Amino acid sequence: MQRILPTYGHLSRRIHDCIACLLRPLLRMGSVCGISTLSIHCRHSDNLTSIARFDKSSKLLIISFVLSIPMLLGIIENLREILSFEGNTMRLLGLLVEILFSVGAATCWIFSLSKYKEKVIELNGLSAIIENRQFYGINTFLSTGTTKIFLRRIYLMISFIVLIDFNFILYCLDEEKDIEVHLLLLKVVMIAFCSYAQAAAILQCLLSTCLYVTLYQKCFFHIEKALDQRIIHQKRQICQKQQIAQVFPLEVTLQRLIRLYLGLTYNHRQLVVYMNPSFTIWWLVLMSILILCFYFLVIVYIRSEFGDPLLVSRSYGSVFGIIMYVATIERLNIMSQDILSFLFKYPISKLSRAEAAQVELLITTLNIQKPVLNASDIFTVGTRLLASISGTVVTYVLVALQFRASWTK
Repeated sequence: MQRILPTYGHLSRRIHDCIACLLRPLLRMGSVCGISTLSIHCRHSDNLTSIARFDKSSKLLIISFVLSIPMLLGIIENLREILSFEGNTMRLLGLLVEILFSVGAATCWIFSLSKYKEKVIELNGLSAIIENRQFYGINTFLSTGTTKIFLRRIYLMISFIVLIDFNFILYCLDEEKDIEVHLLLLKVVMIAFCSYAQAAAILQCLLSTCLYVTLYQKCFFHIEKALDQRIIHQKRQICQKQQIAQVFPLEVTLQRLIRLYLGLTYNHRQLVVYMNPSFTIWWLVLMSILILCFYFLVIVYIRSEFGDPLLVSRSYGSVFGIIMYVATIERLNIMSQDILSFLFKYPISKLSRAEAAQVELLITTLNIQKPVLNASDIFTVGTRLLASISGTVVTYVLVALQFRASWTK
């Protein structure tokens, strides 16, 4: 048998409904910075594998521990520098931001390694759902076109992250000429590693959410299609060839789609378990970074000076990343509300008793089993969170400015 290799730039037409081919570049990106230790197998890269499969890789686990050494050394060096600090307040704020940024990266690294089992369960569960798509009455979840779009997004974002990291390195080499060479090298490696690790973790969460949006969208589309065709069939307005949903009775179709929804929700819950509590800690660290960064920027603008490009890029980059992620989560929430709205308006009286019971069960399932992202049951991620973040950052920045005004009198 001829071996078929994935060509991500120009995908073969055979490569569709393969979650391994879709996520391979993203997981490889995470393995470079040590936050992903999974080996990937699929029929397109391994003739002995019939379905996509994800396992723990001991080799990548060792590499991850080796890659964490510069990050830990950088944190220790920043702490040592703060303890022996003699200089202006702005430099101290810069060191605090670097430590918090390193803590955020270390959090992503520690919990991604300690909770890899949940990630394996989630990805293998999604692979099983996609492989059994015919059982749910779905021809394809991830078409070649959809796979191409995902891969283009992944490669574009990876290129952007690498470019930003390269600019950070050039900036540090240009600004920190007065320190020793080995300390400069350690700082450059730490900044590049921490930036890359956090960006990789955020990108994995963002695109995983986009993947779930695509899968849920396919599930909801087939629910609406089955119910709509049931009404059309009753009115006898379509020909026999168009009655695709009538291969199985409607109650059987709905039962299988409910199983699909529950399977997706279970795997999404595994993703949430995998992300917590690191997501909560990372979110608190991010809030602290935003408060310090925007306080620093306000002071710089008051003095009519040019801000630190590193802090400016981190500030606005963090805001942009939060907005993108929250907007993606909100798409999932809107889709759930839309399908519920459709079901509530559906003329259930025209269905048989068994079919109506399945529709009611579906409504109950959608209300109880919602794919939400909870940060350790403390808060729920959504667009409403943006108002809380903005209010918190503005409040603490104003309080810091008031303290600064009283200290400078």
